[in-house]
Amino acid sequence: MLAPMKSTLLQTGRVQRVIASFGRARLIRHLNGTFELREGSPSERQDVREWVSLFFHEATLHESRNGGPAGS
Repeated sequence: MLAPMKSTLLQTGRVQRVIASFGRARLIRHLNGTFELREGSPSERQDVREWVSLFFHEATLHESRNGGPAGS
């Protein structure tokens, strides 16, 4: 498991913050307070879920696999 990385993304006019990154899987916080799990292999995504359960349990994850908004 990799250490969380923080950065800011500018996409489609929205500002988002990467809360944690594990390989290609990224935990994103949107301005409206929602959290999204994007991309990554199944094992990388599982690492993010495990990290959230241990260190950030107040977050409710929405998942997308293609890097776009959740549900797309």
